[in-house]
Amino acid sequence: MAKINLTTAILLSSTGLVSGVVTTKRETQPYFRRRYPSKKLTARQRVTVTAFTMVDGAWRHLQLPVRADWNAYRRWENKFGYNQFQRINIPRAIANLPLILDPANIP
Repeated sequence: MAKINLTTAILLSSTGLVSGVVTTKRETQPYFRRRYPSKKLTARQRVTVTAFTMVDGAWRHLQLPVRADWNAYRRWENKFGYNQFQRINIPRAIANLPLILDPANIP
């Protein structure tokens, strides 16, 4: 009777969840890791995610000339208009203040 050694396995390519172990690749090297439980958002994180979603939706509905104004706003800071819009309006959304849609209206 022959003995079979099952301790060695050949794994050519696999990604995903296999019996509690996650197989994935980093660059070209496959590796294994434990599965991490998903973390639920805290109340503060939910408020921030909601504010980001609301401000992002407002940006998508802006007309092109207003977007161009945001891109020209504080051009020396070397930031895109979208980033400036988010930086100014996310704290306002969290504080339940009205959004500033035009950079000319910034106090």
